[in-house]
Amino acid sequence: VRLVHDHDLTCPRRHKYFVSTGRVCHHAPGWRCWADGAFLARDRSAPLGVTWVNLAEQRRELRRQRQFNLLIAGSAFMRNQLVISGVSPSRVEVLAPVVPAVARPRPLPARPTVLFVGQLVHGKGVDLLLHALARVPGDWQCRLAGQGNAEPGLRTLTDRLGLTGRVEFSGWASRTQLDQLYAEATCVVVPSRWPEPFGMVGLEAMHQARPVIGFDVGGISEWLEDGVTGLLVGEQDTAALADAITRLLTDRELALRLGHAARVHAGTRFGFERYLDRLESILETPTAPVEVAS
Repeated sequence: VRLVHDHDLTCPRRHKYFVSTGRVCHHAPGWRCWADGAFLARDRSAPLGVTWVNLAEQRRELRRQRQFNLLIAGSAFMRNQLVISGVSPSRVEVLAPVVPAVARPRPLPARPTVLFVGQLVHGKGVDLLLHALARVPGDWQCRLAGQGNAEPGLRTLTDRLGLTGRVEFSGWASRTQLDQLYAEATCVVVPSRWPEPFGMVGLEAMHQARPVIGFDVGGISEWLEDGVTGLLVGEQDTAALADAITRLLTDRELALRLGHAARVHAGTRFGFERYLDRLESILETPTAPVEVAS
């Protein structure tokens, strides 16, 4: 049995969105990979700063999955990506991950606060969040918890958009520090450009009774129910993202209601006992015979 947590098997570039457009790729590996330049990868040690990617080897690795009786994906989205890439549907099960719950969430902060948690890299869409925040009126603050190679450019963009003093780069945070950041947030935003295989940060926020706003990419919609546990907006729609952030920052009752529903939803659907029951059920179910790898 193999657990599949990312896009390595179904995307030679690993992030499953087109470099040319930034939009999510919903296709199997093929000619589109060549057209989008997936045969090149950044390599600072190479003479031209790039190196070749062996697309044929990536396809061979995908075919090697026939040696496994079963692949377990974290979301239905990930399962579909494996299936359209040639893995038999009978060999793929879905098991959503779990994260630690908190005993008692804290009240919403007095000052409207937006929180982002994750790597500061292009795929996480922090630049999209900043463009959305430039449209949000009122007195608010935003904290970006994480590190990454995009940070210098994001700091420059923050200044250019006139957000200096309102956006705080908090850096890497320990588990204890993260709990404090969640407690001091009105809402948590998941502005990902890449299709999240699941979106663990969203689940962490839900356990903390914080409503989540996210782009409808990857597995996000499988835990973020629009208008129930948070607000879901279209892929890379920064205007809609700005409207959603404004709604939660200005309507405290809405933020409280969605946050409470999110906590209940996370505890019942994504609880640890449910996870173990599902895992045992998957492992006890007879599976198809292993194929000989080609």
